[in-house]
Amino acid sequence: VSLAVAVVPEGLPAVMTAILSIGVGQMAKKGVIMRRLDAIEGLGDITILATDKTGTLTQNKMSVSQIWMRSKWETELSVDEILHLSFVSNTSVTAVPTIDGKSEYLGDPTEIALREYSDENKDENQKTFEIEVIDEKPFSSETRTRSVTVSIGNKVFTCINGAPESLLENTDLNEEEVSEIHAELQKCASKGLRTIAFGVSSGENLVEFIGFVSLKDPLRPGIRDAITDARDMGIRTILITGDNPLTAEAIAVEAGITPGTGSYMIGSMLDSMSDQQLMET
Repeated sequence: VSLAVAVVPEGLPAVMTAILSIGVGQMAKKGVIMRRLDAIEGLGDITILATDKTGTLTQNKMSVSQIWMRSKWETELSVDEILHLSFVSNTSVTAVPTIDGKSEYLGDPTEIALREYSDENKDENQKTFEIEVIDEKPFSSETRTRSVTVSIGNKVFTCINGAPESLLENTDLNEEEVSEIHAELQKCASKGLRTIAFGVSSGENLVEFIGFVSLKDPLRPGIRDAITDARDMGIRTILITGDNPLTAEAIAVEAGITPGTGSYMIGSMLDSMSDQQLMET
């Protein structure tokens, strides 16, 4: 082979491309699309598979599972107004017409789930609220929240949605109330549910914690079989996510990733590791 290549060295790239192209064709028949030809060679050396959760293991099709709300709050808003503001006051969702004459939402899956839940559970006799968006701060990975300042009637409020931990850090709740909320959050996380908290601020720094929504994101079809096949080939799968550790563990178990140390990892844990620690993990 070496002599043959030496005779016509310029033919080597063409031969290699042809061989790799055949490999790409074989992978496509297995339902795997390769962006780079040389990635096929790298696949043969994989021993650890690190995977994201949302949209990779799961379908990224959120649906509201349950709603938990505090028994009382000080804001002047009613339950209907708070839910309406929290679920509808977002500009990341757009309604577009479909071929059958109906409409569907496009945008962030979480926001779509909230909007669809609001539509499905709307009482025909419920009064509608005219909302004017005054200001909006998109979701920030640092604060892990998003906020929308709106006027409803003659009232102006800032609605804040995001990670429950972030909202709880900025409220005037007492320890007993915080413990109660954490207990409810833990129950949801242990079921693999994602939680989005919402609160209201009327201008002060502190946020009045109102409640949270639990959302379910089902696994993709065939995920358990894929992870089982990987394990049979000696490949260890690790789930890496920014969600609650209990949520990560529940999804890891549901997906068939062997539970225990190393089966899942939180993003903040990964960021704090040195290269040596990562290799040892």
